[in-house]
Amino acid sequence: MKTIRINILLLLLILAGNSFGQLTYLGTPAQKLTYTTNALIKLKQDTLYVPTENGLFKKSVMSTDTLWIPAGFQGMKINDFVLIGPDSIICVVDSTEGNTVFKSINNGMSFSNVTNGFGGTGIDFLQGTRIDVNPENHHEIIAMTGSCVARSTDFCASWTPIYLDWGYSLYQPCVLRYHPLNSARMYSGGELSLFDSYLAYSFDSGTNWTMSAVESNNAVNGIAFHPTSADTIFIGKEGKITRSADGGVTWSDVFPTPNYEYIYAIVYDENNSNILYAAGAVNGVNDIVRIFRSLDGGTSWAEWVTQSFPNSDKQVISMVMYNTVLCLLTRDHNANLTGVYKLDPSTASVPEIANNKISIFPNPFSSETTLHTDKPLKNATLTIENSFGQTVKRLKHISGESVTLSRVNLPNGMYVIRLREGNEVYTGKLIITDN
Repeated sequence: MKTIRINILLLLLILAGNSFGQLTYLGTPAQKLTYTTNALIKLKQDTLYVPTENGLFKKSVMSTDTLWIPAGFQGMKINDFVLIGPDSIICVVDSTEGNTVFKSINNGMSFSNVTNGFGGTGIDFLQGTRIDVNPENHHEIIAMTGSCVARSTDFCASWTPIYLDWGYSLYQPCVLRYHPLNSARMYSGGELSLFDSYLAYSFDSGTNWTMSAVESNNAVNGIAFHPTSADTIFIGKEGKITRSADGGVTWSDVFPTPNYEYIYAIVYDENNSNILYAAGAVNGVNDIVRIFRSLDGGTSWAEWVTQSFPNSDKQVISMVMYNTVLCLLTRDHNANLTGVYKLDPSTASVPEIANNKISIFPNPFSSETTLHTDKPLKNATLTIENSFGQTVKRLKHISGESVTLSRVNLPNGMYVIRLREGNEVYTGKLIITDN
């Protein structure tokens, strides 16, 4: 057996040299996004769709080129859209009274105006900014104009306000969603005209609404729903990630972001609901794309991937995940689209515990092994993950210069070990054998 001894400082230098290569550039569909709201990248099967000031564009996640194909509504300023069934698309656009909602039933080849009074009239008119479709009834659509939410139950033939009324203004309209597990629950949020954050929710199909997540001088920028638990929800705000365990009634802060970064996008890993990813930007010109990750269902977070783009102002404003690939939409502070990128989480590196030498011996092992550090730990956490990314063992409050790991009932195979102290983490491999 050989002792595996890693000089972390040297490893940091190696990783720094490769830090520009973690995100793969997928191209830039158009020059600009609409400025009224942060655009949302969306996924249909293996195809990405991006709304721009010149219509929709699409491309395959797995494509190796940087070309984007027009996907309909070219020449129109798309604020948001929904993809319904095999061939329907409905868009809300940055336009004028009577020209706010458009529908295609042939995958964008042609489209018709289905505004039908949406947004109000005259001085009370406000354009549409967000739209969503009932996951259980595709003829039911909700759309947002200002802070008003209106619903159509006849595939956009008519619209009725269900939260507030036409003409209620809003500083930033960011969130409008049916709950994917319970369509009787709806959520609408963003930033009010007085710069307070809010998330309005209804648990009875839009009959009654309650406002939560209110905070002075903040905003609700994005939302993520647990894939199997209807009551677990995360929202990204200015300088933090916040969680609700009761469907959005009450909230608790779980992660204050470094440098007060705004969180615009949070997504669950499709293969493991204990893993979440979050990203956004600092408030100001910034050439760093930073992605945070949680490995314990959102309880704790740490910086995961950081990539520099010298002389390029970038914000991550939307993310989706397809199989094992994370896709990011970026823009600058003037709504210029600065590219779509993808990242394979299995190949991404993470910050390491600096100036510390780690050894694991024996490795491989059959019953137990010992992890040694040349500097004492004060309050570290150690997790062991199997090949599916599932946490199979966790030790907390580790102090001192060594910790013994017992195999217990773990089957043979390769495991990933993460030793975390504060915002720094050491990542290595363990191999368990039956010999």
